[in-house]
Amino acid sequence: MAFAGTDVILNVVLQDFLPIIPGLTSLGMFITDLFFVFVITRYKVFDLVTIAHEDIINTIPHGILVLDEEESVIETNRALHLFVDIEVGDTFDIETLLSSVRTGDNLQHFIAQYKLRETDLSEIELFSEQRNLHFILQTSPIFDAKRIPLGHIFIFRDVTQERSLVQELNRQNELLHEQNRSLDRTRLDLSLANRRLEELALTDSLTHCYNRYYLTQRLSQELNATAEQRLPFSLILFDIDFFKTINDRYGHVAGDEVLYRTAQAVKQCIRSTDILARYGGEEFMLYLPYTNNKTAKKIAEQVRYAVESNMVHLEQLVEPISVTVSVGVLSIQDLHHVQIGENMKEYLNFLFSEVDKPLYRAKKNGRNRVELADMTPLPDWPFKQSAHNN
Repeated sequence: MAFAGTDVILNVVLQDFLPIIPGLTSLGMFITDLFFVFVITRYKVFDLVTIAHEDIINTIPHGILVLDEEESVIETNRALHLFVDIEVGDTFDIETLLSSVRTGDNLQHFIAQYKLRETDLSEIELFSEQRNLHFILQTSPIFDAKRIPLGHIFIFRDVTQERSLVQELNRQNELLHEQNRSLDRTRLDLSLANRRLEELALTDSLTHCYNRYYLTQRLSQELNATAEQRLPFSLILFDIDFFKTINDRYGHVAGDEVLYRTAQAVKQCIRSTDILARYGGEEFMLYLPYTNNKTAKKIAEQVRYAVESNMVHLEQLVEPISVTVSVGVLSIQDLHHVQIGENMKEYLNFLFSEVDKPLYRAKKNGRNRVELADMTPLPDWPFKQSAHNN
């Protein structure tokens, strides 16, 4: 343009005063062409590889930052501005960036790896409160063919959506766990309630020992197996002496307390395998599995002594109440020849009537004593099967 303007002035406007200078415009165009060639060559304006490189790097969704050895920015892409505001030619300070975001526990390890340049890749997860952004920062050193460091490349990867999904998943999992815990608590409560109902169904509410229903169920379950294995067992039936007198003199509340304290005293002197049940009224029965006559008699004496020694103290009474029991013992040594089968109910009634006989003798002979069933074989029970008393 300068040469063309000069050509107009000298060769057109001042042509009457100055000599014509031909070729000024052509010379300017030639110099301009040389300048264009220099620019195209120097800056590779039409270098397809460079253009393609820039297009590719700008289409990458992750932020890319390339530093030279002096930590000056030599290349970025468009996505980088989502994470950090920096331009080519600026100086990048990694510690300034890390101080402006929330970092994890591996911060010092990440910085040490970055400075030492010994690993191919280091990463750390960061959270920018200002940008409300979770991102993973990855860095690796750049080396030439001789492993001489040339700079660093940083990749900023947005994981905000992933972390949001993870947090929501964790929240849902926590809700699910809480619901499961609630269901577990409900199941436990139901189990405890069912157990409590079962205990109520099988336990005497006053004395807290088993009831007659449980005793008969337990005997029904075990006697057939006991017969097959030819194992002994014993029954002890005891009755509180003159219990009606206690009710008449002190009242039924005192009588109930005496029943409870008597049951507790007996529990303290029997074995863990023995079954204590309230048989009815002031009568109690002990089922002693795998127990012969000698051991049963010893336990019966322990029961009698434990009750006699037990002093029942009541708030409304000055003197404690002392009671005794009359005890009957029946021991079955061998049920091998007794085919109980479907006649269990009748056989149990037979046993209960047999153990009641020595109890009756104990009362008749003065009470507060132990009586044993006859040593002779038990009479044939109604189904003509024999059970032997030892």
